[in-house]
Amino acid sequence: MSQTKEPPHYRTLATDIPELMPFLKPGIKVLDVGCGYGTITLGVAEVVAPGDVVGLDPGTKYIDEAREWA
Repeated sequence: MSQTKEPPHYRTLATDIPELMPFLKPGIKVLDVGCGYGTITLGVAEVVAPGDVVGLDPGTKYIDEAREWA
């Protein structure tokens, strides 16, 4: 049984950038530049499904940890 790892810093789409919500529609493509641990990116992915979301960050530590828990 795998153990779910919690993100080291948890931010959400609803609490951190709710003003983005009106622009997100199912099926669109989104690029999240500076996604950090990807917690907001995952929230965006839920809203735009079945669309595509890509998160980019120059900090490989963030991306590595996001992959572990996502």
